[in-house]
Amino acid sequence: MPPPTITNVIGPRGLAQAKVGETVNINGLFTTVPPPPNSPAVGDNVRFGLQLPRLPEDSIRAQYTKESDILLTARVPLGADAFPTPAIAVFVSDGNQTSLPFPFIVEEMTPPSQQPLINSFTPTSGTVGTVVTISGRGFDDTTSVGFNALNAESFKVISDTTLTATVPENASTGPISVTTRVGTTRSAINFVVTEPPPKAPEITSITPESGRIGDQVTIIGQHLGKTSKVRFKDSLGQSKVDATFEVIGGRRVTATVPPLAQTGTIRVVTDAGAAVSPIFTVIS
Repeated sequence: MPPPTITNVIGPRGLAQAKVGETVNINGLFTTVPPPPNSPAVGDNVRFGLQLPRLPEDSIRAQYTKESDILLTARVPLGADAFPTPAIAVFVSDGNQTSLPFPFIVEEMTPPSQQPLINSFTPTSGTVGTVVTISGRGFDDTTSVGFNALNAESFKVISDTTLTATVPENASTGPISVTTRVGTTRSAINFVVTEPPPKAPEITSITPESGRIGDQVTIIGQHLGKTSKVRFKDSLGQSKVDATFEVIGGRRVTATVPPLAQTGTIRVVTDAGAAVSPIFTVIS
């Protein structure tokens, strides 16, 4: 009978290579090769090792199954990656005769992914829209970043140890979390969400632009929600005549033209500053 013959070895990615623990197809002629007693099982008939073995330890027995006289399947055995590439090969034996070696490459194992860990972040406080740099490890496969359990709409993985994330709308004070396909980690300290500084008021128009004492004037602009005073000009041209007013949202204030008001600009005061209107003409 002819000796066992290997025509090719095909790994899971279509080449004569695989990682430890992966199964390969060994094609050829294996009429005289016996199946293992309990398939699949480790036996002397399929080995991975040096192409020119001199000692028994120059090759390692593999778990295999005899699928047919032309096909064996075998699992790359533990320790096969210790042999130098490209000197490694696959052998098939029937107990009396051994095939010629077939060159084979044992691929490097992918390092196991690390559980993510947050060591620190900077800044430690900020408003919505602040970009926070997070330092730690295991960030390569990040799928989400959270601020007190609210996911950030924008984040960027810089490296396995650094990522940046933008504080999302409606975020509140609490820990930062990073989630990867391995797991989730949370920061030991809270990120403090602060209120943005108030913006100075702006007046874009008034309506009407003239009126009598007691009439209502609507002041239109931006950042008027915290209005604390509305003042008209006095007879000396100074903004000292206080008016009664009503704040209607952040863009509108209505004021009543007060007694002693004179023609001139209207001044609106908030806790962030003051703004003046176009000239309002007081009709006698």
